[in-house]
Amino acid sequence: MTGRSTTLGLLAVALLATAVGAAPQLRDVKATLTGEVLEEGLVKVGDRVRDGDPLVYVRTVAGRAVAARAPADGVIVEVLVRPGQVIREKGQVVARLEPR
Repeated sequence: MTGRSTTLGLLAVALLATAVGAAPQLRDVKATLTGEVLEEGLVKVGDRVRDGDPLVYVRTVAGRAVAARAPADGVIVEVLVRPGQVIREKGQVVARLEPR
């Protein structure tokens, strides 16, 4: 019985390690422009996106512009900006994406 228990225990640990290792890594979506976040076109949690899709638009001195694009195909799991908020720095994380 001891040998069987050890084997089952090792198998359980191996399966758990595989499951943890297979957990998706979230990707930060960073702004490439600064400006006031616009409601129109703002991505929502649960949206499926494709690599390169615009996710956040801002108002700049030149007009409406894309501030952030999807870095990969996936699903939006968190949006960190809201309409009217000002993105003050390039590189600010504006959303999180689960690649698929």
